[in-house]
Amino acid sequence: MENVIAIIPAKATSERVPGKNRRLLLGEELYQYSVAYATAEGAKPVVSTDDEDIVAWCEKMDVACVREVVDDSNMVNCIDQVLAQVDCRYFALLQPTSPLRQNGLLRTMIVKLKRSPYPSVYTARKLKIIGHIGDEFQMATRDQDPQTRFLYQFDGNLLVVDAEWYAPRHRLFDDFSLPIEQEVPFNLQIDTETDFKVFEALMQAAL
Repeated sequence: MENVIAIIPAKATSERVPGKNRRLLLGEELYQYSVAYATAEGAKPVVSTDDEDIVAWCEKMDVACVREVVDDSNMVNCIDQVLAQVDCRYFALLQPTSPLRQNGLLRTMIVKLKRSPYPSVYTARKLKIIGHIGDEFQMATRDQDPQTRFLYQFDGNLLVVDAEWYAPRHRLFDDFSLPIEQEVPFNLQIDTETDFKVFEALMQAAL
């Protein structure tokens, strides 16, 4: 896992759940689960945020942090700001909205990426869509997209990318990106208040 970083976007605002990234889930703020997962997998966590309380936590815990100028319309904006300040050979994207991740999966994905001629390996949720139509790779960004017509959709749970491939392109996927499907509960994501309750119940049951 040398030269592998895990980018954790943790902006201060959220449309549907105010302050979502700092919401407590069984006593820990949501983004902290992604930090812990990256560390356990052997990747260097790098938190990208415009929240000064998160910056302070990172400084206290000796976690790398980038002060982000947030542009909600484009995740590439976040990644570009991190890569401008932190060197790496490969990077993972770990969105805080997926606090449950499979042990060893990030390591496995990095190994697959290193052995593959393709630039990115990503996880996908069932019933959401990413895939190929004809010879071209297609992607829908949200369930609500009325144009959704694909097989899988990347939801931010876990994505690994070759930084050298990314640098001239500023894209996360191409026609040869490879999906790894996950099962419940690892394919779940927090988007609403109800989702928090579901995760709390799942995690309490696992204790």
